[in-house]
Amino acid sequence: LRRVHPISTMVKGMYGIKDDVFLSVPCVLGYHGITDVVMMTLKSEEEEKLRKSA
Repeated sequence: LRRVHPISTMVKGMYGIKDDVFLSVPCVLGYHGITDVVMMTLKSEEEEKLRKSA
């Protein structure tokens, strides 16, 4: 295990998202589920578009 997969998970507090929203983001999976969320470096324009889509 311990591989990165696109997984839908709660993203509240990430990338400036303030609502309870589930989005597909890169996550590391372990034996008991998600062990880490891979935070990608986004340009300000990309981050703004991500917040709007959330």
